[in-house]
Amino acid sequence: MKLSKVRLYYKLLKKRHSIFFFEVLLGALFALNFTVSQEFLLKSVLIFCIFQPFYWALYIINDIFDVEDDRKHPIKKKRVIASGKVSKKEASILALTIIFFSFIFATIISPLFLFLEILFLILNLFYTKVFKHIAYIDSIWNSLTHPLRFILGVLLFNGNVEFYPVIFLFVIALALAYIRRYKELSAHEEGRKSLKRYKLDHIPVFVSLLLVLMFILALSDESQYQNLYLYLSIFGGFFSVNYFGNEKFQNGFNKIFEF
Repeated sequence: MKLSKVRLYYKLLKKRHSIFFFEVLLGALFALNFTVSQEFLLKSVLIFCIFQPFYWALYIINDIFDVEDDRKHPIKKKRVIASGKVSKKEASILALTIIFFSFIFATIISPLFLFLEILFLILNLFYTKVFKHIAYIDSIWNSLTHPLRFILGVLLFNGNVEFYPVIFLFVIALALAYIRRYKELSAHEEGRKSLKRYKLDHIPVFVSLLLVLMFILALSDESQYQNLYLYLSIFGGFFSVNYFGNEKFQNGFNKIFEF
């Protein structure tokens, strides 16, 4: 295999999305009451080496299914598969190989790990083939993976899954997903079919309702993390007001985070 082809395969892996592994680590830390040990660090590295390539493979599958839409997008048409630098067959073989070995190693760690990876795969396939094209539902479905990463971390470190951190992660992820749709609509981006059914003026309302829900949930929580949830709710409100009401703030945020 030529070195240039290896580089293209490497480029297929959306490594910048690895930042979301922090949700797995957050779940692990919740399970361990935020006690960091050598065992925690070693196990976290091992889980990362198994789970993150698996998730890169899911992104490759998404790119394979989205190749025709990506070719219509001014930026996404430059992606490795959309540009034709790597064929759909080659990308499929790479993705399936990664998933196969990830399943094997996940089973060695825990059958529960394997079950959760299969669940992620099913959610991803349903999103790509069905829910991705349904306005508002696409954001909801895509946001489910964030609390699931947290749950993965909790369970792999033998913790108990609690309602409040899970629902908070979901609400935050959903609010950010709707903000991303707002950005795409404002920029008149093409390529995402569900965008045609979104209403620009509806999104700030939905985000505000989600933030109100966060605040109410924070007030009802009686755990040691209540203040944290309250601060997050208040910060979310401050961010929302500035994002939707201050164009300079909005453009700066979009540029810094490539949102």
